[in-house]
Amino acid sequence: MKLKVNFRECGRDPYSDVPHTHEGGLELIHVRAGQGKVFIGEHVIPFCGESVFLLDAAMLHCISPDPDVPYVRGKMEIDKALTCEMVTPLLEGGCLYRVPSPELSAKADRVLLSLEGLLAQGEHSLAIMAHVFELLHLCTSQMQEKKSEEGGTVADVVGYIHEHLETGITLSDVAEALHINKHYLCRLFKRETGMTVNTYINSARLAKAKQMLAESGESVTFIAAECGFGEPSLFTKNFKKEMGMTPSAYRNQTRSE
Repeated sequence: MKLKVNFRECGRDPYSDVPHTHEGGLELIHVRAGQGKVFIGEHVIPFCGESVFLLDAAMLHCISPDPDVPYVRGKMEIDKALTCEMVTPLLEGGCLYRVPSPELSAKADRVLLSLEGLLAQGEHSLAIMAHVFELLHLCTSQMQEKKSEEGGTVADVVGYIHEHLETGITLSDVAEALHINKHYLCRLFKRETGMTVNTYINSARLAKAKQMLAESGESVTFIAAECGFGEPSLFTKNFKKEMGMTPSAYRNQTRSE
């Protein structure tokens, strides 16, 4: 059973501000305390306090918590196959986010604690799946839903990047298209997200490349061009640095699993 649970972790973790993907998985994040932004695909969603997110973890995503506010969260990672495809159709845009609710937060907290305890005891039973589906039900039940608040410069930047990945887009291109001073954009994006614009562009390209390698039969040369790397050698260099293997090796690995 591909299931990982963490209850009430405090502070930042290695994935904070780092765009990444988890192939074939769902990720539930329960923010117990803190504030910041969630980036998922082309969406930017601010959070504050007792919030719950259900993400399609195969999409490029990251959490950017405000470093000046204590950050406490619980997390569950689960293989999509275990949801029997009942949940993923609901994840329009890759994310389902419920408005902050003390009642929902308390329930999520309780279930995550119970799940962590069962896993620590080596349990692999229907009791675990009952808890997992209780969490998923909390996220997908008929409660008030808050859609992404996509106004603002950072969201505009993220959206523009995803729309123009194949063009070999650069920081200068983004700044010119959005009529923003390049140096101001650099400072703003770094302050709001904890990463540089170029880091996000590269991560978005690699995420798209991973998806194409796993799901299409297109050549590495074609994929390199479609993801904006231009030269296949540059694509291979960047991919190997990120994944520890060549694009071809990654494709073979995903298809043998």
